[in-house]
Formats: sequence, structure tokens, C-alpha cells
Amino acid sequence: MYIPILKFRQTEKGILKNYNDLFSDNIIPLVEIFSEDYKSRFETDPKTGKRLYDMENGHKKFRKIPPTEDDICTIPNLVECIDDKKVFVDYLRIDEKKYNPFDKSKASLGISLRDFDSYQKKLLNLDHNEQFIPVVSTRKAFTDDPTKLINLINELKTKYNSVAFRVTADSAIYFSNVIQSLEKQDYLLFDVEETNYKSLILELKSLNSLTISCTKIILNSPRHTEFQNKDFEENAYTNLINNSLLIDYSKIGFNGFGDYCGYKDVLPSEGIAIKGSALCLIYDFNVNKFWSFANKNTSLGVNGYDLVKSRAIKKSKDLNPNNDCLAYEKITAQTKIHSHTFWIQSIIVRYIDQINKNITKI
Repeated sequence: MYIPILKFRQTEKGILKNYNDLFSDNIIPLVEIFSEDYKSRFETDPKTGKRLYDMENGHKKFRKIPPTEDDICTIPNLVECIDDKKVFVDYLRIDEKKYNPFDKSKASLGISLRDFDSYQKKLLNLDHNEQFIPVVSTRKAFTDDPTKLINLINELKTKYNSVAFRVTADSAIYFSNVIQSLEKQDYLLFDVEETNYKSLILELKSLNSLTISCTKIILNSPRHTEFQNKDFEENAYTNLINNSLLIDYSKIGFNGFGDYCGYKDVLPSEGIAIKGSALCLIYDFNVNKFWSFANKNTSLGVNGYDLVKSRAIKKSKDLNPNNDCLAYEKITAQTKIHSHTFWIQSIIVRYIDQINKNITKI
């Protein structure tokens, strides 16, 4: 089983919606929600019903009405994206030490959910959908009471067929009672984050000593946040991503694995990146590595993707021999100036597509 981890923002929403066929009972996305979506409402003329606007630099700017809780539409938007596919719903509780620096104004929900009472209320008020698998998450920084976590899980079980418990590897031992309370239809999401699992001998030994009835999934972040685009190879398999868990997860006692599909576990940053290296990572299942196409000229910004695209197309005979890659289809058809968002989508789509095509070999 493979669990692609996708944060619920515009880039990933497009993947969930437009590439829905990639998901199945063997590939179930885990969606991290750290901010709310709101319906847009505008001031209107009471007589004509037309939107009111102001002129700014010769353009109309419609007057938005500040959103309220009644305008929240996050979950309906998620349902629209996933259609009839299963999805792990994870309200991301943000450990600020882990994610700093990030734009706190774009992740206020995730910050507020550090408080357990707020988190519990949010999960219990989750709109019911039979395709949802709610995720109860914890880590050392939150100092959660194991008994309260068990009670929350049991309460969610009255509404949902399955529940997942996500815990970081360094704190799993403190929540052994929670793990052992999970039933056959449930999931344990054991998150090693950026740590190489081979260094977690004691943690894995402790986990394997427990009586566990549920499906065990090991999550990881093989593309480390410390590496920037400019650090990657220009035109070669990269040595900066260790994807060995795809091969080894079953050898260490897990039923499946999950990761961020070639992307980093990061939150929105402050400001807009105008300059920087252009990068595309094309995953090759045959060797379990990512081919790196990088333009190290940081002054070019998104214009550097012209070179990245030409290199990717030249390499297509090797990386797309059957001419059936969904990411290559996107890249080849792209004619407008290339955005970072487009290439992030390409990296993620390629990875999930490769896993989907080879799921029986994993």
C-alpha cells in the first residue's frame, strides 16, 4: 500500500481532482489541512444586485466581504476533489519549531490545533463522508494525554469505518496504549519524518514488541528541507534523495509506506520567490531514483525552466520509453512561461503515476 502525502493547497488540489484515477484502495492520499477554504462573497448594490468595486491602477477591484465561519468550505472542496476515492483526512497540527520559517498568516488553523481541545472539536465536527479516514495525530511537542487520544479515536469510530493514528517515531513509545487500542480496520501511521529508518533500531524494536492488529504504514520525508533547488545535480540521478523505504518497508514489518511524492514537507513561505534555481525531479521506478534537471542560474528564476524543459524532453526516450507518462504529457504540452507550481505538480504526478504503474511490484 502506498500513501501519497499532499498538503491541501491549490497545487495539490489540482492533482487530487485532475488525476483522481491514480488513486485506489492501494494508493490512498493523506491530505494535510492546515488552513481553511472560504466561499468568496462580495458587496453588492442593493438596487441592481451588481457587485461593487473600486478602481485601482485602471482595473476593477471588487469589494470582498470578510469571511466568517459560516463561509468555510474546506471539506466540501475536498469531497469535490476526491470524488468517490478514499482519503486520509489529517488536520495538520503545526509544530512551529519543525516548520520555521513559514508564513503564519497562511497556516493559522494548523497553529491553533496544537491545543488538544480545539483539535478534538475540529475532528469531531468533521463532516461525515464514508470515504473519509480521519487521522488523529500527535508528537512530543503537543504533550497529549494518551487516554484522551484513545477516547477521541473511539468516538470517531462511531462515525467512521476506519480511523488512523499518526505518531512520530521518537514519541511512539509514549503512546503504546493508543497504538494497541487500534483495531483490524484501523491504521497506524508511523512517521519517521526526515530520519533514516536504519538509525531507529530501538524505536522499531519497541514498536514490533507491541501487539498490533491494525495496518501499519511507515511515513517519511526523503527529500530533506535543508537541500535547496540549487543543490541538486544539473542532469543526472540525484544522490540527495534516499528512497529506500519503498523497497524496505515490508522487511521491517510494515504493510505500506508513504511520502511527499518527491516534494518537501514545507509550509507556505513569506513573500514570493522571484529568483532561484529551476528544478524538476523525474522519478524512475526501475532504479528507485530521481533524475534531476536543474538550472543553477539563480538569476533566471522561472525563466530557467526553458532549459529544464529542453533537457527533460531530450531525456524522454530513457524516462518515458512507452510514451505513457502523465507528467511528460504535461511538460510537452506546456507552452506558456513555466511556474514553480507547474513543475511541482509535474514532480508529484510523475511519482504517483510511476507507483501506480508498478503497484503490484511493491
